[in-house]
Amino acid sequence: MKRYSLFTILLFSLSGAGQPLDAGDPMRRILLDRMRSEIDYPADIRFRVKQLSVSGDRAYFCATAQTDAGALRIDGKLVLYDRELRRSPEGVWATSANFDSSADSPSRARCHFSSYPPAPAVGQAGDVPQHPAEPSADDAPAPASASASASASASASASASASASASAPQAMLAGFKAFQQALASADAAWLKHHIVFPLPGISDVLLAGTEDEASGDISPALFDKHSALLISRLKNLTLLRVDAAKREIGEFRLNALTPQAQARKYFPAEEDGQFYYYQGAQKITVEGVCDEHGFTHFADDELVVFLGTRANQTLPGVSEVCDGGMILRFSMRQGALMLSGADYVG
Repeated sequence: MKRYSLFTILLFSLSGAGQPLDAGDPMRRILLDRMRSEIDYPADIRFRVKQLSVSGDRAYFCATAQTDAGALRIDGKLVLYDRELRRSPEGVWATSANFDSSADSPSRARCHFSSYPPAPAVGQAGDVPQHPAEPSADDAPAPASASASASASASASASASASASASAPQAMLAGFKAFQQALASADAAWLKHHIVFPLPGISDVLLAGTEDEASGDISPALFDKHSALLISRLKNLTLLRVDAAKREIGEFRLNALTPQAQARKYFPAEEDGQFYYYQGAQKITVEGVCDEHGFTHFADDELVVFLGTRANQTLPGVSEVCDGGMILRFSMRQGALMLSGADYVG
């Protein structure tokens, strides 16, 4: 379920000219789907993104890929899809230059551009890398935590940017705070009166695992039937801190790793999305993981909230697994803030 007309709500607020695309940016999904359609492989192809950025009507894409059968290889070599794309006047993206290559391993797969011109300014938001820092020419492994440090700096910058843009009238902030309080206290009656029904196209996410997940719209009757489940699946809205004095809403990120796991030094394994660390003399292989993530944006008299996941900064999960979530739209109706729309990104 993808409604790209809705994605423009976030597009221009979260990505700038020449900027790498954040894991939650809708344009990232549009470009990934476009690349998938251009490559003549099975439908289960999944990209491991090394670089994905946009500059006006141009984009740069660099990634390895795999299917359920494993990493895509030709004559034993890992395939690196390395392309420039252009957007037509009709808004369709297509490859304009092809630099595809091959490599023995993910760590040796080198993108054609180290950055896409114009390069991001110092301190501006960057994408969370799907691979740690690449080894040097002598192939000495680089700890994933080294690249995580740079990613953390970029993420902090992204957080500041997202928070600064989330400015709105006090009535909307107060309404969102009240919605959070109702979720925290599980006040189903209050919440029901602050949702515009039917809530379309989100039942397969909010009601996943129930007999009603294929209903499409969430009706008042379905809300009554599944109110406890719906409240639990919207509970992360309470993690978005409302600052009435600054007229803004912050973002949150829940680290999937324990403090002990965060302190380890990880190295990229041969298989995409896998890493290893040493416990004494023992080499232990682990999978990348995803953090829970949420942020907000105000546009066109709406409060737009993203609740989903993104790659962990220390042990990054793969793009196809971590990039996704819900977009929830709130708007003022007769003096009250109402949950008026929802969609899924992923």
